[in-house]
Amino acid sequence: MKRVFVLLFTVLLFVPTINGQNNDALIQSIRSKIKRSDKAIQNPKKSQKLSTWDKRGRIFLDAYEVNIKYLAPGIAAATIPFLGLTENNTVPYYGKPKKRYKDDDGREVWEYDKVKIYVKNGVVDSWEITKPVVEDALIKAYQAFTKAMELDTKDKYKHKKSTIKRIAKLREYLKNEAINYYFAKNYKKALQYLEASIDLFKYPRAKEDTTANIGAYYYYAGIFAYSAGDKEKAKKYLKAAIDNNYEIGTCYQYLAQVYYEEGDSTTAVKLLEEGAQKYPQEVKIIYSLIDYYSPRGMTDKALEYLDKALKLSPDLAVLYFVKGDAYAKIYLNLQKEYFKNLKIADSLRKAAFRARNNEKVSDSLKQVQKKYEQKAQKLKTQMDKYYALVEEWYKKGFEKNPNYTNAYLMLADFYIKVANANYAYGQPQRKQEIYDKYMGIYKDNLQKAVSQYEKYDKIKPNDPDVLNQMRIIYYKLKQYDKANAIKARIEKLKTKTQSENQK
Repeated sequence: MKRVFVLLFTVLLFVPTINGQNNDALIQSIRSKIKRSDKAIQNPKKSQKLSTWDKRGRIFLDAYEVNIKYLAPGIAAATIPFLGLTENNTVPYYGKPKKRYKDDDGREVWEYDKVKIYVKNGVVDSWEITKPVVEDALIKAYQAFTKAMELDTKDKYKHKKSTIKRIAKLREYLKNEAINYYFAKNYKKALQYLEASIDLFKYPRAKEDTTANIGAYYYYAGIFAYSAGDKEKAKKYLKAAIDNNYEIGTCYQYLAQVYYEEGDSTTAVKLLEEGAQKYPQEVKIIYSLIDYYSPRGMTDKALEYLDKALKLSPDLAVLYFVKGDAYAKIYLNLQKEYFKNLKIADSLRKAAFRARNNEKVSDSLKQVQKKYEQKAQKLKTQMDKYYALVEEWYKKGFEKNPNYTNAYLMLADFYIKVANANYAYGQPQRKQEIYDKYMGIYKDNLQKAVSQYEKYDKIKPNDPDVLNQMRIIYYKLKQYDKANAIKARIEKLKTKTQSENQK
């Protein structure tokens, strides 16, 4: 008991005053080992020994891990200053951080000399090594271990438990660093690290290490390659992800985009059509076909694939919402053209008025104006048709699944877009009847939008984004009592969140 008391006393005494990572001796030792390893691989005899490369791989793995020793996702952040303390070692490995602050994602950052530790909800979320012992330590470890595998002529080394464990750890580290590089927008580096991680899948794995989905690795490799501008690798990995049944719809979207960017729209559309036939329930492929055919006036071509999916799965609510959303896309495209033609007609009417003293010019302008008004009227007839179809198919979807909350948000978004377009055209109008017409459509659609949010709120109450949208719309509709009630709910939620964060 006395020894425990002494240890606790020591912890309390030293932790508040010790800053930074106390691993300089370890780092110096690793750097010395790297120098010896560099010499060893230059030696013709030693470079042909499996043990030389295995040892080198372990050294570089240590070089990567030395600045994140003892860390693991999920450990309590409060324990960080005490990590590394034992009865024989009174100096903590990390001690107090140099700085503590919040990042843009709301995570708490504990900044040390060589690493930033990200804390979320009181536990370690992730970390970022800011001063690596050596650049690309993981890649060098990967190269060393793969060389050792090449020299494993007896096929024993790769099946050793220690080797399997290290390779699994290295594969995970490479994947995590690849993601970090991707978010840092270093796409080539992200791809390099993820490709190395993927390559390690070819080696033996422990039974408990079979849950990793290779399809996910291929999928992200495809995205990283696309972002890095390597279109051939993007195609290769995205096709591999599809073959492994991972994010099939998104893979097809990316693949089609690659072909579009290569100027090969024929192959892109053929690919999407084949995908829609093979995977009729992948709605993202349907969306891509709709996005391609709609501007070309061939919406029926795209919708036929959606109808096939509906025949196969008539009880799948999401397909009804997808069809409603497909009609919404068509409507919104028509709406753009409608207001474009109205604005041109308005400008021609004003020009005709200005030229009223020149009857010939004025009449000519009025004739062109009439053509644009007629075109707008034809578009309006089409718009009314698709507006009704939007509501019809969303209604069918809600009949299948009234708790599909995302659909309420999608439909609300549609109504808001309709409202905003009518407001933009109607608000500046000087003629009272035109102003009243379009502002009336604006208000009607805002009311429809907020009614969708209300339905969502009953199923998933206290969503801050939805509440804020409701508050804004109520104010626009001059429903101030409702707006103030929502505002009070938002403030109450903020107070509750702040209180929980302080605990």
